[in-house]
Amino acid sequence: MGAAMQKRSYAITEIVGTSSQSVEEAIANALAVAHQSLNHLGWFQVLETRGLVRPDLSLQYQVVVKLGFRYDKSWPAEETTPPVKPRR
Repeated sequence: MGAAMQKRSYAITEIVGTSSQSVEEAIANALAVAHQSLNHLGWFQVLETRGLVRPDLSLQYQVVVKLGFRYDKSWPAEETTPPVKPRR
């Protein structure tokens, strides 16, 4: 048979990204912020798209993004918070 399957565990969280330019930039902003603190970011799913109309008619695009990330092997199971990257 093939190689043994690796045992991996994943966590899911949600984040809201915003942009005054586009929905795509709001998604990119959400992913950039998540990437700064989450290790092993693996996938995303856009759950909700909405916008804010300001009094001057300028727009703010908002997206709710579900993120999946893999737990680090070195992360002890008894801890209750996900592994994070050190702040710079």
